[in-house]
Amino acid sequence: GKWSDGDDKSIYYNDGNVGIGTENPSEKLEVDGTVKAKSLTTTGMIRGSSMPPNLIRNSYMNILDGNKPAGYTTLGNVTLEAAHPFTKGFEGPYVGEKPANAADSVDDATEENPYWFGRFNKGARIKRGGLADGWASFRDGKILKITGDNSAQHTVVLFPFECKGNFVTKKYVHFKAWLKISSGKQVGFGQVAGWYGNRGGLFLTKEQSDNAPDGWYRVDGVIPTSEVTRLGGQSFSMGIVGDGDDGSFEVYLALPYLANLDNDSWLPSVSDLLSRDGLTVHPTSGNVGIGTTDPSQKLEVDGIVKATRFVGDGSGLTGIRAGGSTKWSDGENNTIHYNDGNVGIGTNNPSQKLEVAGTVKATKFEGVGDSTIDGSLTIAGNLEVQGDVIARDTEHIEGNVSLGDADNDEVKITGLLRSGHSSGALRIDDALHTTESLTVDGSLSVSNAIATAQLSVTDRVTGSLTVENNLTVGGSLANIEINATGTIQAKYLSLAQSGAQYSNMATFASKNPEPPYVNWYHNKSGGDTVRYGYIQAGDFGQHKEFRFRVENQANFTFLNGNVGIGTTNPSQKLEINGTVKATKLEVNENLRVDVNGDLIFGKDVNNQKFIFHPRVHKNGDFFHFTCDQPDGNWDWNKGILFYRNGNVTIRTSKLEVAGALKLPNGSQTLIYNADESGRPIGDGFRLRYDGNFFGTNLDGLVIEKTDGNSGNPDGGIGFVNTGNDGVEQTALVIRGTGNVGIGTKNPSAKLVVTGGETTLQQESWKTPTLQNGWVNYGRGYNSAGYFKDSLGIVHLKGLVKNGTANTIFTLPVGYRPAAQELHSVATSPNAMARVDILSNGTVQRISGSSTWISLDGITFRAGSSTRGDGIIRDVIVGDTIRDVIVGDTIRDVIQ
Repeated sequence: GKWSDGDDKSIYYNDGNVGIGTENPSEKLEVDGTVKAKSLTTTGMIRGSSMPPNLIRNSYMNILDGNKPAGYTTLGNVTLEAAHPFTKGFEGPYVGEKPANAADSVDDATEENPYWFGRFNKGARIKRGGLADGWASFRDGKILKITGDNSAQHTVVLFPFECKGNFVTKKYVHFKAWLKISSGKQVGFGQVAGWYGNRGGLFLTKEQSDNAPDGWYRVDGVIPTSEVTRLGGQSFSMGIVGDGDDGSFEVYLALPYLANLDNDSWLPSVSDLLSRDGLTVHPTSGNVGIGTTDPSQKLEVDGIVKATRFVGDGSGLTGIRAGGSTKWSDGENNTIHYNDGNVGIGTNNPSQKLEVAGTVKATKFEGVGDSTIDGSLTIAGNLEVQGDVIARDTEHIEGNVSLGDADNDEVKITGLLRSGHSSGALRIDDALHTTESLTVDGSLSVSNAIATAQLSVTDRVTGSLTVENNLTVGGSLANIEINATGTIQAKYLSLAQSGAQYSNMATFASKNPEPPYVNWYHNKSGGDTVRYGYIQAGDFGQHKEFRFRVENQANFTFLNGNVGIGTTNPSQKLEINGTVKATKLEVNENLRVDVNGDLIFGKDVNNQKFIFHPRVHKNGDFFHFTCDQPDGNWDWNKGILFYRNGNVTIRTSKLEVAGALKLPNGSQTLIYNADESGRPIGDGFRLRYDGNFFGTNLDGLVIEKTDGNSGNPDGGIGFVNTGNDGVEQTALVIRGTGNVGIGTKNPSAKLVVTGGETTLQQESWKTPTLQNGWVNYGRGYNSAGYFKDSLGIVHLKGLVKNGTANTIFTLPVGYRPAAQELHSVATSPNAMARVDILSNGTVQRISGSSTWISLDGITFRAGSSTRGDGIIRDVIVGDTIRDVIVGDTIRDVIQ
C-alpha cells in the first residue's frame, strides 16, 4: 500500500492504477465499495450505467441502396459494399457439424464458404447470436466492406447520424465497432478523419488488426469531434491510409456504435426520432400516421401504399393499385392487368387494347375498323359481305365455285394455284388465251398446234418438233435428227455420238461445186454481223486440203501430211511463215537450227536480249555469247568467247563458281594478269603450289603478290572485312616491304598493331620451394611467388620471415637473369634492405631482418634466350597490348 491508517484502511498503487479497498487495481481507479459524490464528471462510459441510444442509423446495414448500406456516403476514390457477416470470419454458421464447404481460414471465409468456429459457435465476436441466423439473432444483417485508394484529395467514409437537435461542438462521443484491415496502413475515426489525409482523433494500424483475434480489432474509445464532424447536423467520419505508391486498401467494419457523452446536450425520444422520419404514433388517440402527424384513423397514410396484397371488406376504397401490371385482384387467380395502355383479362401481357384469354360471351358485338380472328369463325346464320373478301386459306367445299359474272371481272391469286384432280394435273377444258408470257417449269404436253409466233424452251423438247420460223435453244435437244429450213442459233452446240463406232456424229454437206464452209460470225454491239473466219475442206487443185481461216488471211492448212501456219503450201511436217513465240520448247532428240546470222534470245526490249554470234578472228574462229546494252547495241566487250581450240575467254575477267573449283593434275598455279611462273609481266597475284618452298620435300601453298614494273615489290596483300554499307574494315595487311599491320594499312615496322587494345596472355603465379626456414608471413600479405610475362619479364612477390640463412628460394631455368640483379626492398622494422637475384636462380637476402622481408615489386628480364632465336621483336603497339596469344616469349619490344 502507498497509504494506510495503520489498520485495514489502505490506498494501494499498482502498475499505474489506484485501488481503494483492493490491493490489485486493474483500472486507473478501482473502488471496492460504494462511491458517494456530490457530482461526477466523466468523458467516457461508466461501467454499469445505462447505454445511450446509438446515434448511427442503419448500424446493422440491412437497409440497402443497391449493394451498399443506405445512408453511408464517401469522399474520394472509395467503394462501399454490404457484405455478408460470414465474410472474413466476422462470424460463422450456427451449426452442429462442420460444413463440407467450410473455408480453411477466416481470411478465406465468404458467404458461400464460411469459417466454422465449432459446434453451435458463431465466433469470438458473437458466440450464439449475430447478424446472420444465430440464436435469436438477425437474419439479414450485413457488415461494411470498404475498398479504394488514396488517389483523390480526400479518403473519407461518412456515417449516417441521428444528430438533429444535438448542439455539440468540440465535445466528445463514445465510439465502438469491430474493425479488420486486410490491406492498408491505418484507419482513423473522428476529428475530420480522412479530410486531406487527416488521421482523426482515434487511429488504428494494420499491425493492431493483425494481432487481434481472427484479425478483428474491437474499437472502443472516446473520440473528439470537430467543426466538420460535429453532431449538429453533420456526419461522423472515417479515414483510411492505403499501402504503397497507389495507396490501395481493403477494410471491413461491423456493428458501429456512437453515443453522446455531453451532459450539456440532449437527445430526442424514440417516438420523436420516428416522427421526424415520417412515422407518428399519436400519444392520445394511438392512431398511426405515415406522412402525417395527426392521423384520424387507426392507420392513415398521406401518399401511396404499396403492398403485395390488400384484403378489405366494404371499405369502398378507390385508386387501389395491385402493383406491377396488375390493376385488380381478388387475392387468388382472378386478375385484371394493365400493360402499356392495353387491358388484359386472363393474361398479364395484353398486346391489344383488350385481350381476353378465354371465351367472350356477349348479346351483341359491334366493331369499327379491321378485325382479326386467329382461330375458326362459325356463323349459324347467313354471312353478308358488302365489300371485298380476301382469303388466305379456305377449306374444301362441295359443289361448284363461280367467280365473276362479266368479261372484265378479274380473279387475282397471290399465291400458288394447285390441282386437286385425281390425275394430279391442272385441267383447263376450254381454250387458254394469254397476252403475256407463259412459263412452264415442268413438262408441257400439247395435243394440238401451238399458235404462238415464237416458242422458247429453256430445258428440252422430246419427240419431233417442226419450226417454220427461228428456233432458239437454251439447253440441249434430245432428238436424233434436226431438219431446219431456217437458222439454228445456240449459246453452245454439243454434238454427241449416239450410234455405233464410226457412225456419223455431224455431217456438213454442200450441193455446190465449191467446198463447203463452216462459218463463224460475230455481231458486235450495235453493229452488223461480220464473218470472222471459217473452216473449209475439199479439193483445191490436185490436193485435198483442210483449212482453218481468219477472214482474208491464210492461217492454218493441212496438206499432204504437212502442216502450214502462215502458208498455204507447207513443204515440211511443220512450216511456219513468221515468228515462233513459245513459253517452252521440248525436243526429244537432236535439234538443229540452220541460222545464217545470229541467234537472239529474250524480249524485243532494250537491255533484255542475249545473242549467239559466230565470228572469224585472226586467232581462230570463235563463238561469242553476250548481251545488249541499255541503248539496244550489243556489248562486244562482255560475254564469253568459245574458240575452236577449246579455249574459253570471259571478257569481264569475272567467274562465279557455285561449288568447288578443281584444277587438274599438273595445273598447280592459279594466276591473274601474270605468267604462270618465273618473272611476272605485270601487277597481279598468284595462288600456286610449291613442292620445295620450305626446303627439300617441304611443300607449301604460296599466296604471291606480283609486281611487273619494279624489283622491289610495292603494294601488298590485304585481309579486310566489308559490311553491307560497302566500307572496308582492314584486319591484316602484308606490305611488299615485309612489314605486317593489324588495324593499319601502312605498318612502319615488322609488326604494327593499332586501333584498339591487344592482350598478351600471361601465365599464372608459381609457388617456389622456400629454403632455410623461410616461411610466408601470412596475415593477409602476399605469399611468395613468381611468374614470367609475355615480354619475358620475371615478377616476384611475397612477404617472408624466420629464415636461418640468406638463400630464400631458387628460380628454375628460364626464370633467371643473364647476370646478378640487385634490388632494394622493405624489411622490419620498416627499413630498407637488399635482395639479389643470381644468374643461377638463387634469391638471396644480402641485408635486412629475418623478422620479415618483402619481395613485392621485384622484376627483371629473363636471360635464358639471345637474339636470333626466332623470338618476336621490333613490335610497335599503338595502344595497350591485349588480345594476342603468344606461345613463346616476346622480347625486345621497344629498343
